[in-house]
Amino acid sequence: MLAKYNLPSALYILDSQIQKLKWKTMVNKEVSKYWKHFIEGHCKLYPSLKYLNSQYIPGKTHVLVNLSASNSMQEAKRIPVKLRIATGSYILMADRTRHSKNKGLLATCPLCQTSDETLEHFLLLCPALSNQRKSILSNIQLLHEKLSIQFKHNGSEVDLIQVLIDSSTIGLLEPSCDNSILMDIEFQSRRLCFLLHTSRSRILNDIDRTSS
Repeated sequence: MLAKYNLPSALYILDSQIQKLKWKTMVNKEVSKYWKHFIEGHCKLYPSLKYLNSQYIPGKTHVLVNLSASNSMQEAKRIPVKLRIATGSYILMADRTRHSKNKGLLATCPLCQTSDETLEHFLLLCPALSNQRKSILSNIQLLHEKLSIQFKHNGSEVDLIQVLIDSSTIGLLEPSCDNSILMDIEFQSRRLCFLLHTSRSRILNDIDRTSS
């Protein structure tokens, strides 16, 4: 355990008689450093995490799971769906086709039958979910435009789907941007993801009942 976290050997600790507070500080620092490097390094190996901000700050809650004091019960219901989308574990038809041994399985969106059901299609493009998406997406785009005026990073802007999935990536480009707007974007994107998820589930259930 000591070697894993690059800490002094047990013999050295016994001989030097390190003070408790100094030892505690040293352990916290080295353990945090190890897991920061481990998490950030491994996140890059998984394509499903490409939209997730992998910068790990020990002791700080990631924006994806941060609960505001107001309306926390409703937010707690929305967070699991948002986390599944952000971590690539929300399975759409494009994912199911890619991992299935059934060669006849199609990636076509079962809701609209017009395109493959990718994450981008589900969040931004599927016409069957346009009514559910319209007002919330407009709010997010307005908030994003406010931030876009404030920051530029080598002349490029953050992709909308990146902002939807993990707004904390904006802070990487411009740490001084308005944090309240970032939290508003996260609140709206949770609403959007949860509404699209529940609407998709309802439509799929209706399709199953009709076909049976």
